[in-house]
Formats: sequence, structure tokens, C-alpha cells
Amino acid sequence: MKGEVMYYYIKHFNPNGDRNVIERYFIDYIIPYIKSNGYNISLCKSFFGLSNEEYSLIVEMEDIKSLETFYKLSKNDDCERLLNFTDKFTRDSSAFVFEDIENDKWHIKNDKFYHMECFNLLVDRGKFEKFFLDEAFGHLRDKGFCIKVLRPIFGKSISEYLFITEVEKLGDIDNWENRTSSDKEGKYIMDKLVSYVDIPRAKVIRCII
Repeated sequence: MKGEVMYYYIKHFNPNGDRNVIERYFIDYIIPYIKSNGYNISLCKSFFGLSNEEYSLIVEMEDIKSLETFYKLSKNDDCERLLNFTDKFTRDSSAFVFEDIENDKWHIKNDKFYHMECFNLLVDRGKFEKFFLDEAFGHLRDKGFCIKVLRPIFGKSISEYLFITEVEKLGDIDNWENRTSSDKEGKYIMDKLVSYVDIPRAKVIRCII
């Protein structure tokens, strides 16, 4: 998909049946169909963490028009048939649409690990986003992290932001504090960031396709 990725449709769910059958269905039918209509789509599986959902389906979109087109696509006969079929094999599902507040240009990649945190704000949105864009984002990027902070625009948990970090290797998670807070400025930025958010749940996911 060309252009800037601004929006994400993310559906979390648990399997209701044989995991191999469910994954095969997504790999053989759902993902090829969505990709054939011009969208980047990934199926991610929880590796470990506190989240209750085992799978995350992530669809990347360039702009609000792409989002509208995706919803129209989901209502046509072929796609609706595919999605209805998945309902038989999934449970505890929840779907959200997020906007990338910084639009850092990288995509979810197959076979990569990602650390995903959902959090509520302890300050107002404007204050948090200004601080993140002016200070925290540049600091984290300078430390070598590929990150996204996604603002919710549709979904039942509208207060939750989503923070996604690409993980080259699982040891990077253990070294997070050392890499981000090893100097005085970094410690100040990270302490301030932590004071602005409440993190109710986090998990490590792996993109399986």
C-alpha cells in the first residue's frame, strides 16, 4: 500500500475451536481477500502477557477514505460471508479503529515480535499528545525503537490508547529501562511519560502472516 498509514482497524479475539483450523482459514481466505482489495493486513498471535485475547487482526489504512472503503468492503456479499464464518470460530472479540498520532512510517511485518500496551490517560489528550510528539517520540526513536502511539476513534474502549513497539529480539524488552532511562534527560522523559498514563494491560505479539 502506497502513501502514509494513518488508521488501523484492529480486532482482538480468542479461538473457539482448533487453532490450526482457524489460522489456516485466515491464511487461506480472509487475509488474501483483504489484501486483494489493496490493504495491508496482518494476523498476530499473543506470545505472552496480561491481555485476555490470543489473536489480533490488524488492517492498515492510508486515510479516512480508505477506512470508509474498508467498511463498505466488509458489507459486500463475499466479505460478509467470510467474516460471518469467522464468528463461528472466534469468541470474546472486540474491534477498534485507531489513528496514528505521529504517523511514523513503518508497517507491521511478518514474523516480527511487537510489544503492545493499552493504556488510559491520567492527563488530558492534548497535554499527553503534545508531550509525546515534542519530547518522548524523538527520545525513543533516538534510542533505536520503532514505535507507534495510536489514538482511538471508534470502539467500545474509547479511552484506551495503544502503544506498539517493534521488538527485534525478546531481550530488548528486558533492556527497555536501561536503553530509555540510562541518562538524566532520558530518565526525566520516561518518568514524565509514566506519570501521564495508566497501563492496564500489555502483551507481546508475533505477526504470523
